[in-house]
Amino acid sequence: MIRFPARSRLARLRRLHTLALASELSADPCTPERRARARRADRIARACRMELNSMAVAA
Repeated sequence: MIRFPARSRLARLRRLHTLALASELSADPCTPERRARARRADRIARACRMELNSMAVAA
């Protein structure tokens, strides 16, 4: 089994956000699917900002 080095939560959220944005843009415009993908990308971005804020408070 190959083990990869652990990534920080922020790094994982940033990567997930990048993938969510790409997924959103690949959907047809003005469709419910696009709207759902945009909401998912927004939630991930919000989680990323919350993680950054918690790191700033902890420092």
